[in-house]
Amino acid sequence: MPTIVTLPSPGIIKAPTEPTDLLVRFPEQTQSFLEQAQHAPSFLMRRVPRNIRHERAFPNDGESSFYYVAYERAENLIREWEKLVAAINQAGGKVGVLVPQQSTGPANVAVQDTAVILYDVHAAPHSSRGPATILLANFSQQKSDRADEPHHIKELYKQIGSTVIDPPAEAELECGDLVVFGNKILVRQPDAESRINRAGLQYLRDGAEPLGYSIIPIEMHGSLHLTHACTWAGFSKTGAPRFVIDTRLLTDVSQFSSHGFETIDVASCASKHSANVLLVGDFLIIQDEDLRLQELLIRAGFDQKKLMPVLWETMASNDIGFTCCTVTV
Repeated sequence: MPTIVTLPSPGIIKAPTEPTDLLVRFPEQTQSFLEQAQHAPSFLMRRVPRNIRHERAFPNDGESSFYYVAYERAENLIREWEKLVAAINQAGGKVGVLVPQQSTGPANVAVQDTAVILYDVHAAPHSSRGPATILLANFSQQKSDRADEPHHIKELYKQIGSTVIDPPAEAELECGDLVVFGNKILVRQPDAESRINRAGLQYLRDGAEPLGYSIIPIEMHGSLHLTHACTWAGFSKTGAPRFVIDTRLLTDVSQFSSHGFETIDVASCASKHSANVLLVGDFLIIQDEDLRLQELLIRAGFDQKKLMPVLWETMASNDIGFTCCTVTV
C-alpha cells in the first residue's frame, strides 16, 4: 500500500504509486499532471481528513429521505481511500489530489459532486484533446450538506481548465448525477427527490452541447445520485456502450436499450452500491466483498484479470461509491 504524503515542493514524487498533490502555489506540479493526463486515465481526488468530523445520520426535514453522511470510522475510510488510489495506479491511471482542503466534512471525500470536466469533442480525439471546460456544481440548500462547499474549489479548478463556468443561482446540479462517456452525458431526469432541477439540466445543456455532447436524461427514483444506479463500463465485444446498472433504482431499463446500450443488471447483489464501478483504462474497479458482482461481470464477458476488487465496506456503508471520490480529467 502506498504512503500518501503531501509534496513539499513542485516536481517531487516519492513513488510512482503516490498521488500528485495539486496546489495553487505549485502550478508546475499541476501542469506536469495535466501533461500525463493526456496519455493515461487520470482522476482528481480529495483526501479523507484525519480530523474528519463525526456526524450521525438524521433527516434534513420532516419528509426528505436525504441524510447527512455519518463518518464514524475515519481510519477505515482513510485506508479504503488509499486502496482506491493504489488500484487506480496499478491499472495505469494517475491521481491528482486537490488541496488545500479546509473543511473536515463530506465535501472533501465526494469530490465528484463539485464539477464536471469536458472537452470540445468536435475538435480532437482524446489523445490530443484541447483545453478543458469545467462546469461547476451548484448544491441545493434544501437537499444537500454540500451547500457550504468552500469557495477555494473554484480557484483549484482554474488550474485545470481554461474555462470555468459558474452556474446561475437558480440552477441546482451535483455532478454525481452525470455519467460522461465519449460524446454523451447521461443525466438524472429532475424529479422531486433529485438534487438536480430543471434549471440545472438547462445549465448542463448550455455548457455541454456546444462542445459536441449529447445529453440523455435517465429516470430513477430515490435520493441517491445517478452514479449509484449506473456507471460506464466501456464497450462490449459487439462495440456497444456498456453500463453496470441497478434496476432497483431505475424507473425503466429500456432507457438504455433504446439508445443501443448494453447493460449488466446487478440488482441481485447484496450491496445497494454494486453498480458504482470505476473504469480505468481496460480495468474495472469493483467492491472486493461483492462476489456476486464478480460473477455477473465475468458471465457478461469481462476478463477476470481485468477486474480489480477493492475493499470498500466503510465507504459504501456511508453511501460513497468509487466514482464519488473521483473527477475524471
